[in-house]
Amino acid sequence: MRVLSIAILAVALASCDAIDSSDADVRILNASAIDFASVEASFGGGRQDFGPLAAGESSDYATFGQVYDYGFFQVVTDTDTLVIQPIDYVGERPVEEGRYTFRLTVMDGSLQSEFVRD
Repeated sequence: MRVLSIAILAVALASCDAIDSSDADVRILNASAIDFASVEASFGGGRQDFGPLAAGESSDYATFGQVYDYGFFQVVTDTDTLVIQPIDYVGERPVEEGRYTFRLTVMDGSLQSEFVRD
């Protein structure tokens, strides 16, 4: 009976849609006219410190096992701390393997994010 239960479980797991866990390389671009003293981000996993980014500069790419096309961002400037806080990733699918850039812009005191495939 135990062998039958294990066989049924194995078949059930094999028939489920697998979540694509392909590695994705992600960088942050400061597309603003102001310098960022620090940038922290999370795209569905733990937080990553991308460090300071001057206006118009990009971070190095960092590799992640799972990335969504939106995420949490905390940007510290000389005068403010700006945050984009997603609620959750329920029902979302991770992006495919590849290289991506999150373009961060500060406009009218608000942080905005755009996700692009490189």
